[in-house]
Amino acid sequence: MRELFAHPVHSLIAGVFCLIIILLFSTPVFPLPRPIGNLSDYGNVLDRHGRDEINALIASTRAHYGIDVYILASWDDPFHDPGRYAVAILNSWGLANGKTLLVVFTKTGRDWDARVVAGTSTAAAHPQLAGYVQASISDLVAHRRIREAMTAIFSAIVRSLGGTTGVAPRTHMHLGRIVVIILVVLVLGGAAFFAHQRICPRCGHILRVQRTRGLYGEENVVYYCPHCHYTRTKRERARGPRR
Repeated sequence: MRELFAHPVHSLIAGVFCLIIILLFSTPVFPLPRPIGNLSDYGNVLDRHGRDEINALIASTRAHYGIDVYILASWDDPFHDPGRYAVAILNSWGLANGKTLLVVFTKTGRDWDARVVAGTSTAAAHPQLAGYVQASISDLVAHRRIREAMTAIFSAIVRSLGGTTGVAPRTHMHLGRIVVIILVVLVLGGAAFFAHQRICPRCGHILRVQRTRGLYGEENVVYYCPHCHYTRTKRERARGPRR
């Protein structure tokens, strides 16, 4: 009877032992997010205007420097190690060998962290770039100003590599809009004043102006319409004698 069970039992023990060894020494596989273009905002940091702004900066950086910038904002770090997570994303998204720069923002509780890693082509051409960008955004990230940190990525690239991204800062865009609004208000206000003073309220024709002087030196300004005979008189104060 022992001989019948000896071989199966030994095989089962050996199989269980091998399975334990594999589980102990194998690297755990975690599900990683898929890219949504160059900007993957899984952390819901940006609104539509913010996404448009960052995507414009990404396109401009690609055009000026030939560097593809990828950004991931995530509320989940399966490794509990931002550096390891960034490298895993770099490899998973196929960015490791290109002229790329990946910035990964991760949130744990209320705090944010960020890691910047470069593809091999970017690291070879600009070995200090990833570290410089990392240092440039670290304070903003520490204060949870993630939207500003995303914009600061491109300012840091410009400072590090020189030139300009060709995208006007957001403050300049706001200033331009304010100037346009003021001009429109002034034009509309001027048009309204002219309409009140010189447009006939009855028929809509332009009023003519006639000035007359009264007995006590006051000046009367008469607005009259030659079409419907509407009149309106405005009396002004008496002026001193003309020289």
